[in-house]
Amino acid sequence: MFVMVEKNYQFLSEALSQLGFGDNLNDALRTKMTLGMPEYALKFGKKEDGDFYFLNAYHAKLTKENGEVLSQNFPLFQQRGYSAEETYNLLSGRAVYNSFRKEGETISRWSRLDFSTQNDKGNFPIKSYYDNKSNFNLVKELSKLPLISNTQEEKEALIRGLQKGNLEPVVVKQQGNRERMFIEATPQHQKVTVYNASMEKVNLVNNKMQVVQDEKLDGKLPEMTKKVMEKVNNPSLQEEHPKKKVS
Repeated sequence: MFVMVEKNYQFLSEALSQLGFGDNLNDALRTKMTLGMPEYALKFGKKEDGDFYFLNAYHAKLTKENGEVLSQNFPLFQQRGYSAEETYNLLSGRAVYNSFRKEGETISRWSRLDFSTQNDKGNFPIKSYYDNKSNFNLVKELSKLPLISNTQEEKEALIRGLQKGNLEPVVVKQQGNRERMFIEATPQHQKVTVYNASMEKVNLVNNKMQVVQDEKLDGKLPEMTKKVMEKVNNPSLQEEHPKKKVS
């Protein structure tokens, strides 16, 4: 029995690592499995006729700065699902891009939570925008923006970050000047949404960024975004701490 528990433990700990939880839960996981409990607190479970545990789902909760609490149960498919970073972004209202195999075909889609309604279990429905049905193309939409990017590596890192649902810092050219702004992928609107340094939504009109009145980004900003904004407002920080590439 010990060999089975150890093998199963390695299987589940690797699944947790792939989801972005690191090894913080491993000690609690091993204790629960050794005791032979039928279900783990983080939605670990096993079939009635077997001894092998599986990670079926996980429940995530986000408390926003205004005190609002959002929670969601995320089911997993073959031990895989959204990473911790992607889960945070989904609960923050942003869209995440992923691909999966079905009947030998690769299917890619953007997904986001629809906060306008909840089911009887308190979960928000997931809205999906499939590549083969949606007119949204991230690379094409980025090409419409006056972005300043030095290398191909930086462009690829920007795309990866947006696909994870991140609010990404960028530099745009405005009337000959460089301005720091933030962007996010919004497939539901078939575009990339842009915010200025004050987190006000802006539109590109005649190659000029114009603030959209009464539309400012709400909620808690990611720590990485806060640090970037601090550097924007304090040039000395840029000299002391060179910008770290987004991965």
